[in-house]
Amino acid sequence: MKKIRRQTARPDRKFRTVKEIMQYIVCAVILKFLYHGLRILYRHDDRVKQDLDRIDRGTTIRLSCSSHGPELKITASEHGIDRCTPRRCRRYLKNTADGSADAKAAESAEKLPDIDIRFKGLAFSFAVFTGQIGIAEAFSGHMMYVNGDFSKIMSLVRCMEQAERYLFPSFMGRRILKKLLPKKISSLRLYASIIFSMILR
Repeated sequence: MKKIRRQTARPDRKFRTVKEIMQYIVCAVILKFLYHGLRILYRHDDRVKQDLDRIDRGTTIRLSCSSHGPELKITASEHGIDRCTPRRCRRYLKNTADGSADAKAAESAEKLPDIDIRFKGLAFSFAVFTGQIGIAEAFSGHMMYVNGDFSKIMSLVRCMEQAERYLFPSFMGRRILKKLLPKKISSLRLYASIIFSMILR
């Protein structure tokens, strides 16, 4: 923990060292796996489905590895989550109660997400995404900035914890998760589905 804090003692900046570039690449790849993994788990794990269903459809979410790091922009949808592109944001906004959304509103939704989670430094996100610490520990340890409805944020954190259960081997899961819940599908099947989904998209 102290080692990670020393790495991020200075203000976050663009990445220049080889180590920072490698951390950036690893975090970007894992964000892609996380996105596809959550979409697949939404269909196969009722716990993930229940938590994602607690987030209203059309809610925009941004998960950033740091102020200059890779990020994932998604929208809560009938599939659990979808990538948040301007076109999709516009469609979801038009389906809101007032129905008065336009292109500018869609752009604003993309820039100002309903739920915004940003790690305070790349080292923190790298530690979480490589199984050194759990997402819940990072959240409780104030290693990230959060903005939005707290109950929805906690639902998202629980979904990410479930994804960690599948994506990390059991010996890592025991270290970063309070309890290893039974899997609804095998990790091998999940990884195969993720890779297949990434190829199609």
